[in-house]
Amino acid sequence: MNRANFSEQSASSSSAASSVRVAIVGTEGAGKTVLTCVLAKRFSLVDGRGVFLEPCNSKTIKYVEQVWATLQSGDWPPSTPPGELYQLNWRLHVDGSPPCELRLVDVAGQDIRKIFDDDRASSYGSLPHALRAPLDYCRSADILLFLLNLKDFVGEGDPARRASSEAALKSAIDELLKAGRQACLVFTQSDLYVAYARQKGGWENVIQEAVPYLYSAYIARKVVSAFDVAAVAETQTVVADDGSPRRIPKPEFSSKGLKLLLDWLVHAVQEIEASKSRFACPAGRSARRVHAVQEIEASKRAKEAARNSTEAPVRNHQPSGKSKTEINAPSDGAIAGAIGGAIGGAIVGFFAGGPVGAIVGGIGGAMGGGALGSIGSSDKKGDSRKQ
Repeated sequence: MNRANFSEQSASSSSAASSVRVAIVGTEGAGKTVLTCVLAKRFSLVDGRGVFLEPCNSKTIKYVEQVWATLQSGDWPPSTPPGELYQLNWRLHVDGSPPCELRLVDVAGQDIRKIFDDDRASSYGSLPHALRAPLDYCRSADILLFLLNLKDFVGEGDPARRASSEAALKSAIDELLKAGRQACLVFTQSDLYVAYARQKGGWENVIQEAVPYLYSAYIARKVVSAFDVAAVAETQTVVADDGSPRRIPKPEFSSKGLKLLLDWLVHAVQEIEASKSRFACPAGRSARRVHAVQEIEASKRAKEAARNSTEAPVRNHQPSGKSKTEINAPSDGAIAGAIGGAIGGAIVGFFAGGPVGAIVGGIGGAMGGGALGSIGSSDKKGDSRKQ
């Protein structure tokens, strides 16, 4: 997909309420294309929990099947060319929840390195126009998968190259996590380092040694989750045309670690959808503001009704032996009881029947509270006179 088509599709579908944007971020060779397509293929059938990924269009189906066929034939798919953005669309189905559209974009690894290697993302205006589209998408994504190939660190003999790869990825995480998005670190091709991890005492020790800055900033502090995966867990070594050894997928290869990654993705999507329903839909933030205003107004009207209810009965019934001033002025107990009853009745009535319920509840609470408060106050005055 070229950049113009990507922009048009983004503009046309960005307003979809049930759409979640996912960005896969990683330098060249991280395994973004392979992980995306193998994950989609593995979960194209419903599992025991009712979870599966349904392609939304023919473009997505064709892309996934083409990559899958290449892997099954014992070869690797070509890397995403610089300047290209491949957008793929699925519906994520989970039993008990409405389907949610996942819009995933595979950004070229060379572009990621150019954007983040020298902290250029913070100087947006100086970026070449060709690099602004991938950065814009990454910044707009709801979920970020940061991919890291251990081969670029554990097996990299050039310290400068190793430092450059970690610097680019850390810069990307620093920049893109500013908005508090859902994110995780995915360590790919972990099947090649099982023995090494065992020797080091576990994956955490491997990660700490391979990427110490990322580990300290994000993994040790549990800012993001981390997963070790192998989209293609069985490979074989062949001799290439130039005589060098080359690792290729075995036919009918298996995968490892994908279920845990999908479980995390499902949870992240559900959290985002719940957040959107609370704050973005008509029943969310704006509606709650309206209800809050209505509750305040209802409480005010109930308080006014409370004041009136404490005065109305005594004006028409003046007992002998008491001054008019003493009769017309409501007691402190009556006022306190009426106000307390009004507020309590308004709150209960609001939750039971909305603004109308709040008014009715407030009036009823005011009348009852005022009467009880007046009786209590009268009893105290009687006791005082007896003394």
